[in-house]
Amino acid sequence: MLELEKGARLTRRAFLKGLGLGLLTAGTGLGWDRALVRAQAQTQEELPIGVLAPLVLDVGQSTIRGAELAAEEINQAGGILGKRIKLALRDDQTSPSAAKLAFEDLVVNEGVVTIVGEFLDEVMISLMPLIAQFKMPFLDTGSSMTATNEMVAQDYENYKYYFRVMFNTDVLTMDMERLARELLRDELGLSKLGLLLEEGIWGRDMQGFLEERLPELGFSVITVFFPLEQRDFGPMLSQLKDAEVEAMLVAFAYNDGINFVNLWYLTKCPIRVFGINVSGQAYEYWADTKGRVVSHVYADAATEATAVTEKTLPFYQSYIQAYRLRPVRPLYTAYSTYDALYILKEAIERAGGADDPDLLVAELEKTDYIGTVGRVVFNGLDSPYPHDMKYGDEYVVPKWVQWQRDVGGRGKREVVYPPQYRTSPYLPPPWLGGR
Repeated sequence: MLELEKGARLTRRAFLKGLGLGLLTAGTGLGWDRALVRAQAQTQEELPIGVLAPLVLDVGQSTIRGAELAAEEINQAGGILGKRIKLALRDDQTSPSAAKLAFEDLVVNEGVVTIVGEFLDEVMISLMPLIAQFKMPFLDTGSSMTATNEMVAQDYENYKYYFRVMFNTDVLTMDMERLARELLRDELGLSKLGLLLEEGIWGRDMQGFLEERLPELGFSVITVFFPLEQRDFGPMLSQLKDAEVEAMLVAFAYNDGINFVNLWYLTKCPIRVFGINVSGQAYEYWADTKGRVVSHVYADAATEATAVTEKTLPFYQSYIQAYRLRPVRPLYTAYSTYDALYILKEAIERAGGADDPDLLVAELEKTDYIGTVGRVVFNGLDSPYPHDMKYGDEYVVPKWVQWQRDVGGRGKREVVYPPQYRTSPYLPPPWLGGR
């Protein structure tokens, strides 16, 4: 089995080579009878749906909760074709090997008709052969690597069961380029950028795109990588300060970034921070960093102040009323997983049931759904990213959210970009004139 060792660097090319774009034979899958297992698992009243996520992380808990809220609402409204959703929850333990076992358990023992979830790219890519082998419709609501799209494009018949209800790395990076052009360059007048990127597939993909495109916009660029488990960010910040960069674009997914934020604040680092920090989306991050995250701008799906659609704020209110333990505010996977279950509901109803995975795929491809984060329509095979949701102002775009300090000294999150969702102007760090 292909696994990522701690601190190891694994490129997209190496992953695809290791997988061979072929099908692995799962031991528990031998002799597996889809119709028999599903007949045993389904009743006249229940429809089993799997949820797979890293439960040790805030982002994993948000995935579970998004699914729970959607399932509860759908069940209260009569279910799907008269059947109540029965969620089967599994922990991937942030491990490819554990995720494979959990996937097989969901399919073979729980008889699920579809699975939603995931987060780490290294885990998601390891599941692709199983998705193909079991013909299991899978709605990815958390990972971002484009290698999954390549597999759909190159071997559609085997990998057509994969869909993504969020942005891939290329799209996130394209939007980061737009942020750099319109906010950092045109509004703030900045020209010297640093890239501080987490080692791994998505960090390397970001590097290639941004190092090519940002100089075309007039930026000078220096790139610094850090290992997944990095705790001392002193050398990285020193390197960026020595290069006299004015702002850095960061990428934190596995690493929570708290040590980075603390050091940045305590040294009054003169570099503004923008980018992606998954842990930094959590409401608790203000307390985790003792407010030192002030002025950082991170990409997110939505906020409590952003009525992207008529469904955004009602979902947000339902979440905060239902959950009192961390994370008490939804992270992006809560929005995407909530929307994923409603997308599945509509597709299953159009298909007349969930027994035929090929028919369900055909109906998923017809999706045109107004969700909590915008209008979700999946790309076709004519796109570089088949079965990902479409990107653009007509569909869904990231929201760039800044941590700010309110008049009482508490943390608040305001959208500073794009303009159509802006709730506040950008404020620099306190030692650069902000508050």
